[in-house]
Amino acid sequence: NAEYGNSKGVEITLQKRPGKDIFFGKLAYTLSIAKGTASDPLEGYSFWYYTMGTDPATGKPYPYPSRDNYLEFDQRHTISLSTNFDFDKDFGPAIGKFRPLSDLSINFLTNIRSGQPYTKKDSKSRPISEYNGARMPWGWNTDMLMVKGFNLWGVSLSLNWEVLNIFNRKNVANVFPQTGDPMSQGEYITLDQFSATPIPDSVSYTRDSFGNPVKVPNPYYSKWRDLNGDRKIDQYEKYITYLEARKDLVTDPYSGGREPNTPAYEGPRRMRLSLVFSF
Repeated sequence: NAEYGNSKGVEITLQKRPGKDIFFGKLAYTLSIAKGTASDPLEGYSFWYYTMGTDPATGKPYPYPSRDNYLEFDQRHTISLSTNFDFDKDFGPAIGKFRPLSDLSINFLTNIRSGQPYTKKDSKSRPISEYNGARMPWGWNTDMLMVKGFNLWGVSLSLNWEVLNIFNRKNVANVFPQTGDPMSQGEYITLDQFSATPIPDSVSYTRDSFGNPVKVPNPYYSKWRDLNGDRKIDQYEKYITYLEARKDLVTDPYSGGREPNTPAYEGPRRMRLSLVFSF
């Protein structure tokens, strides 16, 4: 394996340490650069040799990049903000012997990051730009963790409520390299690309003893594509139903074809509730 990668960066941190008040937190900024000849050991074979094939102009395999390029995981800018609120056992108003805000900890973690690189490609998946020369959009999300401690029959318990992506942000995770869009491959489909010969619901398979044609169901016919119910699929119906099926495929969040991986977006809002026992 002759490939290699190099990553370097710098981080600046501003921190408010825990003290007598209820608030503490940290703000951090990271600048990093990841460059090399390949993002993974098999990239040379799986992409440049297997996928690209030969260059029609020279008849030889496409030349593999000989200089350092930005790697798939190169994330130039990252900003992280952690805010914490800790309330002790005597904090807040009391309802009888119960203090709802006592032994309560609330943490918010916000991450803002620049987009990772990808290579622009044509409709045949051939590079049309500098290797990893394009960038996906920036993304950000906020997570929350709330922990409430209490004592029950001499046992220390904590109730944990965690919310990931609390604002339900649709952060782009991967894109189609032809468009840079997670939901469009940029294909242009016209009516003329479909045959004007209709597809009937049945076809003549053989003839009976009297010479009459015997019809059987046409395997190429689908009632779901026969929009007007006339027992045949005309050119316009072929066109419209193909567009809808193609749209369903391309806009599927887990459809293949995106880079560097499959999912279109990062995870939506998720919640977890747990109870922890301490002995």
